[in-house]
Amino acid sequence: MVLASLVVRPILRSLSERGFIAALTNGPLDARLSLDKPGSVYLGIDPTASSLHVGNLLAIMGLLHFQRNGHRTTALVGGATGFIGDPSGRSSERTALDPDQLRNNVSTISKQLNAIFDNSRKALGADRSSLPDITVTNNLDWTAPLSIIDFLSSVGKYMRIGPMMMRESVKARINSDQGLSFTEFSYQLLQAMDFWYLYNFRNCFIQIGGSDQWGNITAGIELIHKMDPKAVSGLVEKLKERGPLVEPSPDPKSEPIGPDTSGREAYGITFPLLTTPTGEKFGKSAGNAVWLDSQMTTVYDFYQFFVRTPDSEVAKYLRLFTFIPLAEIDRIITTHNANPELRHAQTILANQVTQLIHGATGLRNAQIATRLLFGEPLDLATLNVQDVHDAFVGDRGRFFALSDAELQSMTLPDLAVRVGACKSKSEAIRLAKSGGFYLNQARQADIRNRPFDLKTDLLQERLCVLRVGKTHYFFVWRS
Repeated sequence: MVLASLVVRPILRSLSERGFIAALTNGPLDARLSLDKPGSVYLGIDPTASSLHVGNLLAIMGLLHFQRNGHRTTALVGGATGFIGDPSGRSSERTALDPDQLRNNVSTISKQLNAIFDNSRKALGADRSSLPDITVTNNLDWTAPLSIIDFLSSVGKYMRIGPMMMRESVKARINSDQGLSFTEFSYQLLQAMDFWYLYNFRNCFIQIGGSDQWGNITAGIELIHKMDPKAVSGLVEKLKERGPLVEPSPDPKSEPIGPDTSGREAYGITFPLLTTPTGEKFGKSAGNAVWLDSQMTTVYDFYQFFVRTPDSEVAKYLRLFTFIPLAEIDRIITTHNANPELRHAQTILANQVTQLIHGATGLRNAQIATRLLFGEPLDLATLNVQDVHDAFVGDRGRFFALSDAELQSMTLPDLAVRVGACKSKSEAIRLAKSGGFYLNQARQADIRNRPFDLKTDLLQERLCVLRVGKTHYFFVWRS
């Protein structure tokens, strides 16, 4: 395992060298981040599903790089913006989420983020004591107290229709057959409000996000420049109930952006969107999501997603999805290129990312599952059935917990159909006759009327391993 370490290089240079930066707003951000005082950065994530997916991971890694560089970091889960739906990158309006579902999504995603941040800290070992915390927050906390009058008379007053209409997410939809609802059009106002709030109440002056968020990020910067808290005292008084107003302390050497002369500097950084080698965007809308929730994508399948990374992409993924130093990545790729069929680089990538998302236990289970399915033939004498259980439990395509009553009522053809190994009992019988049906590594030739036997067909009285063909394993657990 390659050890992670705290980042000590200038953060923007480090991110650029690793391939993170797609675009950066104007202004002396590099100089600002080079000051002795740490910066403050946030990433917004809308809870449009009950889990994050690999497409979210790139921006989360960016946030972790800022944290490891000593900056204060916030992950914002959009309990408010999730009600509206971001039109960026979409050809049609999102289906509105049920309020209870949205609240559940906020809760599960917040837990996922905290688990990832905790795993990241653990990977640093002794170095983690100097690491600033990452705050997970919900924008519903500061938008819920506001009425529509509060919002329109403050935020709405300072945002101009012209620039809003020119943003790509708006133009693309207005010119389409689907059009754009006022609800989606107003999304950028809510996200702008988030940046304004975090700037004024949390002293957060950087927003990061995917490249499709450029328009929303710049809308927030525009609002920060235009809407001085003193000019919206009524709004501020309501928001103070959620925490005190922080007076920003801008760098006196910095030059204001655009028409702003107040020194109220704010910045945006966008990261490239993760795509497949054929250019498809990763995400649930594209139908190819690899979820970070082990109940939606098993830890084994998550691990294998990275093991299957094409050789053409693996160096890029190591730079983006791990904290391995660039010089070490170069050495990994050199070793890999000598014997690419061994998938040396992909294995390191899968180990690193799986441990970050699912922890050390999740990684161990994924490695056990991989050895069981792709390693040497199973040695039943040394097999730990609890390891098999832990590696595959929750894998609805491979792991099946069945009661004694269910097992005793089945023949082997029944069992093969029950777990999805065969489509029919006749198919299972034919497969056995042709030599392709195995029970606990023993070939079964005649299974037509063969009953399942609790005494002889279970390993350590708990597990049965069914295999059809060379590599299709099914694990039956006595519940």
